[in-house]
Amino acid sequence: MGTCKSLFIQALLLSGCLTAAQAQTAPAGAGAPSDKTIVDPVGWQPVDPGTLGREYRISIMDFDVQSDNPQYKYLGKGFSEFISIELSKAKGMAIIEREKREEVFKEQAFALSGAVDAKNSIEMGKMLAADYLVAGKIFDLMGNLTVTIKVIATASGEVAFEDKVTDKLTKYNYISSKCSEKIIKHFFIKSKVKTARAVERPAEAAIKFSKAVDAYDKKDFETAKKELVGAKKLDPQNAAVKVYMDKLFTTTTKFKVMPEFYTSYENPAYLAYLTQDKAYFTQSGVAADKDYVRTPQDGVQEHSERTGVGYFMPVMKGWGVGLEYVRFHTRDAVLGWQGDPARLGNKLAIVSNENVTTTGAMLSTGFRVSHNISVGGDVAALTKTREYWIQDVMVDGTPNPNETNGTYVDSPDQSVMAYTAALLVKNSASTLFFDSYYTTTDQKAEYFDTVAGVFRQYDMPSVLENTLTWVLNEKRTSLVVKHAVYSYSGRDYGMTRLMPAAEQRLGKRFALRAGAEFTSIDLNGESSSGSGFMAGGSADLGRNWTFDLNWTSRQRPSRNLNDFKLREDLIFFTFSRSGIFFRG
Repeated sequence: MGTCKSLFIQALLLSGCLTAAQAQTAPAGAGAPSDKTIVDPVGWQPVDPGTLGREYRISIMDFDVQSDNPQYKYLGKGFSEFISIELSKAKGMAIIEREKREEVFKEQAFALSGAVDAKNSIEMGKMLAADYLVAGKIFDLMGNLTVTIKVIATASGEVAFEDKVTDKLTKYNYISSKCSEKIIKHFFIKSKVKTARAVERPAEAAIKFSKAVDAYDKKDFETAKKELVGAKKLDPQNAAVKVYMDKLFTTTTKFKVMPEFYTSYENPAYLAYLTQDKAYFTQSGVAADKDYVRTPQDGVQEHSERTGVGYFMPVMKGWGVGLEYVRFHTRDAVLGWQGDPARLGNKLAIVSNENVTTTGAMLSTGFRVSHNISVGGDVAALTKTREYWIQDVMVDGTPNPNETNGTYVDSPDQSVMAYTAALLVKNSASTLFFDSYYTTTDQKAEYFDTVAGVFRQYDMPSVLENTLTWVLNEKRTSLVVKHAVYSYSGRDYGMTRLMPAAEQRLGKRFALRAGAEFTSIDLNGESSSGSGFMAGGSADLGRNWTFDLNWTSRQRPSRNLNDFKLREDLIFFTFSRSGIFFRG
């Protein structure tokens, strides 16, 4: 009996507050405006702001919740986002993102609350560069919800318009849509707004979504994902649920092949979106052999491996850094025939051999320019060590005492520098990504001139790689196209790669991917083409551990001979762990 009496009194107070507030909104001597009356604080005259030819910046506050039901604790956050996402569809209205509001309010010790007074609204408006704030309250009255809305002009702190909508929680889509309609028609009197039908949906969907928004605010993304998945099962077509599932998804493409030793494992521009730290170990190996009979040389063996250990971390929102140690080692040999030109009964022998090891560290960083754009770069400081021999003879002409097992140290260690510039552009839903990086180095490399019998020097290539990633099918499917250009200096080489691929997530823990590779090679003035393929997979090992595996088979120019291309097979795997020290 006491509870019913309390609810009855609360309802009377709510009705009285709304009536009093509406009366205060009207000028002296005027009648109180009805629910259909739209007034503007400037001159208190009905006006269509759309005629002013500008876009209004509006911030939606979290609504206060007046209820004894603990399940309703976060409904104010949920309805704030329901309405915000509805309003974002309207022309002439720019809705300030929740992330921006939260960041500003936390810095200034404001709460995302419907209880906004005139002084605070003016300050908030200045900080957010907002023309209006939308605030409100949710009253739980005997099984029905009454949602009140207030539109506050930040220039004066005055209430420009207020109204209410009452219905059951199971009609949350209708309630939020109706609130949005009333707000839009305040700003654009003649606009036609389509309101959602008053169809009942499980109230649990709204509750789960509201909990997801709260978890998202707290950077508890695992809980947010769990609640969103539950909300989507109950209300599959809800636009707000879809938007938040997209917000929780960011991508760095898994379609990797072994990068050049002077290129970071990760495009640095992605570091701007880090919310957790990440440590990783990556290992890759390449085997390439070409030993059929030809003149003047008969083949080549080129084996290489790359080891990387790195750590990425967010410094602050919109800024991340990374550090990677890398070791790149090549073991190459040029093959030739011994004996008479007829080559009958003879065997291939090693004409030249070369071992090169490059080690060092890369420091990378990424900055977010806006919600959709980030830039980044890295600097690598490396050391090159080279050993080689030619035809079992030392370069000074004396015999090699160790025969084919001997080595000759070419020169002291060489210092190498490399630089990378990167860009990332994505849409607001995080379903379409374009990333690009350009990297260059001052390192010199050598190829074997079989005619002169000596090694000749050239510049390592500059690399431009562009990647377009489209995420669809509720983030279970990714379509990727990579385009890479290798530019050589001091060598008549050029190479372009085009790599289309697709990845499909299988459940929560596994994903498979496959793609093709098409190569165009300009080799000593002659153009040719090649093809290849890639395949791989990823596995979530639990406790924030992930394993990625990629296999690529492709064609490229030989790095040791100046006049032919070869096929190489490459295996590339990575173990990584996220959320070690920073969980969001």
